[in-house]
Amino acid sequence: MQNSPRLDLLSKQIRAAVPNSLSQTGEEALAAFLALPGVDAWIPGKLLLGELSEIFDIGLALALIGNNPSADRHKLEISRAVQQKETLPRSLWSEVQVGALLSKWGAEFSFIKRTTSPTPDIEVKLEGGLILDVEVACAEMRLAQTKAKDGLEALAGALRAGDVSWNIACYFADASKDTELREAFDAALTLRPGEFKQQSPRWAVRAIPLDQRDEVVGPKMAQLFGPDWWPSDAPNFLINSTIIGGPTSPVVCLRSLVPQVLYTNPIERKATSGQNRRGHPYLIALDVDKMPRAHGRIIDSLNDYFIKWDHVSGVLLFEQRFWIGVEDKKWIYSVHVNPHALLSLPPDLLGIANGKQHSLEFSLAG
Repeated sequence: MQNSPRLDLLSKQIRAAVPNSLSQTGEEALAAFLALPGVDAWIPGKLLLGELSEIFDIGLALALIGNNPSADRHKLEISRAVQQKETLPRSLWSEVQVGALLSKWGAEFSFIKRTTSPTPDIEVKLEGGLILDVEVACAEMRLAQTKAKDGLEALAGALRAGDVSWNIACYFADASKDTELREAFDAALTLRPGEFKQQSPRWAVRAIPLDQRDEVVGPKMAQLFGPDWWPSDAPNFLINSTIIGGPTSPVVCLRSLVPQVLYTNPIERKATSGQNRRGHPYLIALDVDKMPRAHGRIIDSLNDYFIKWDHVSGVLLFEQRFWIGVEDKKWIYSVHVNPHALLSLPPDLLGIANGKQHSLEFSLAG
């Protein structure tokens, strides 16, 4: 079938904007994007690097999926979003990425058509006629992050630098909890320099002499003044406040971890949703693109959950590393197998399934 004149024009426009020649993978990604139904109606205007990047992000995933009839609905939705210059539907794009990963790993799969009864998103044909159910989830951190940040900001408004004549450092496992904010506030007003109080592992407050101000605002602040339970490399929120122009400049430093429950809630919802089917191994695939350092933070909680989730065969964590540009794209993933599952995952189905972080890399430039 010959391309329409409008599709040929779009192809030329994209190629003219690409800064480098395309590799074979890049050519396949471009062809997959141009094969989207109705995409020839798209009038992109000037193609900047961001628009080009999205074209090849989409094209790479669809090229990996290939000619899979069950993906037709996803392609229609993606094409509609592109033409209307909208953000790709998050849940649908997460499903497409899982399909791309499964295809890369050689799995034969189908997207399941939406019905009124609970069903998984994807089914994978296994040897011996067995079917693996795959449910895709995407973590939404904004609301939860907002609550934790709001908690810190509320405390910063109540506990102002200058309320005491020394520095204060506060640490929270979850700053969205009002009771713990109040407890820490009361402790901060009663402590004297060199004193420390905590409710481990929920909150901790330290009063620090004024002459150690530089250490409080420095990069080793958590190492010098944090409680024993504060992880050195975990993502956290930070608010500092101080006095400008006064005779002294005490600082109040407030920190909160990104609450652990935010990482496990999406998995728990899918584990208890009833979307797995009796007699099928069940895999939960979680898009952790918006969850900082998720591959490391989730492991301990998963081990606890797996004991009581014997119907969950495993969890796949994945995130796209599609930086702005056309050259290189990759996915970061980790596969966590449930040793207590009644139905096991095939060991060679999901790349390297050892619970560690791995990457799939693609070069789109020639």
